[in-house]
Amino acid sequence: MHAKTRRLVSSCHLLMVLLCYFSMGSTPLAASSEETLRAPLTTNVYASTKLAPTAQAIQAQIEIPEDAPADLGVGAFIKDDDGNWFQLPHHENLKPGHHHLHFPLDRDSHWQSEPQARVWDPYQQFLAVEYGLYFWSASNSNAKIKIHDIRSVLSSPTPPEQQYALNHLNWDAHNAENYAVELQTGQRWEIRCRLNPMPSNPYNDSACKLQLLIETPDNKTLQFPGFYKQDIEFVDRGTFEQGIATGPGVFAARFRPMKAGTYQATLVAEWRDATGEIIQKQFKAPSLVVSGDDWDPYARVDQTDPRFFSYGASDKQFIWPIGVNIRSITDPRGTTRTKSNATPDRGLHAYRAYIDRFANAGATNVEIWMS
Repeated sequence: MHAKTRRLVSSCHLLMVLLCYFSMGSTPLAASSEETLRAPLTTNVYASTKLAPTAQAIQAQIEIPEDAPADLGVGAFIKDDDGNWFQLPHHENLKPGHHHLHFPLDRDSHWQSEPQARVWDPYQQFLAVEYGLYFWSASNSNAKIKIHDIRSVLSSPTPPEQQYALNHLNWDAHNAENYAVELQTGQRWEIRCRLNPMPSNPYNDSACKLQLLIETPDNKTLQFPGFYKQDIEFVDRGTFEQGIATGPGVFAARFRPMKAGTYQATLVAEWRDATGEIIQKQFKAPSLVVSGDDWDPYARVDQTDPRFFSYGASDKQFIWPIGVNIRSITDPRGTTRTKSNATPDRGLHAYRAYIDRFANAGATNVEIWMS
């Protein structure tokens, strides 16, 4: 359990702290407090302020008493509203006396994600709502530890232009022998990367964005917007669904070729720095060698009769969607009509069960309420 610790601060002391640490480029501090260890259980001490999205480090001043256990350890933690927890342990046990602790927040600081396999980056820092210190020991101890302050130190200005890059590039269907991508018409191709610097909000394309440019065999240029993605494994817990991250979040872009031929793909990333200047980096991907018949299964308004839909690359086929409207899995009207218990909200697992049954009955379309 994570127990919050409240601290009382006099108005005079708070004013002095604000003036002192705002002038140093740091978040305001709480007054000194005395925390009792709950060893062998973990003891959590929370900072009094939210972690700044631009902070570059967490710093703390603590004092360890003489009766503290010899194996006493400390680390910093960061958590968000969804229960995701990152932690970074201090490199050695704490001896009696005064300690100045420093926990860097850069990408190479080896913050550990618990319990999910997330990767620490500026976006995770942007989502953070609480941070602090955690103490542990295998001994039974109620020693009193003095916490003089826990604070976040703001970051330096925007990194220079040469630090901007597209890292960890990888893509689908790569043939290492001829350094080409071999696809069939209609096959989805995805290219992924990590951006450096990573934006604090990857969904805000005014600060940073990714685009995929495709040059077709007939010398036309197609443009596809990139997006931020986080791979999630959905676990059925019986009465609810839990989403567990299975790796780091990445930027990605996708393309489906509709005709055979050789395509050229270029990934373009743009950042806007603090002065408003746009910095651009590009990566030219291997050629996309596509084979197969023309492909176009997208339903469109029929050009001959706009009352209907049709699909097909050349031989247009009539399509009539057959399906149902699903308000939600937990529609309360169902319990009223059927005099039964409410269906547990098992998220996608419940939707998947319904949709499989609809498909077996011949349905081709489902309308799902998203609000």
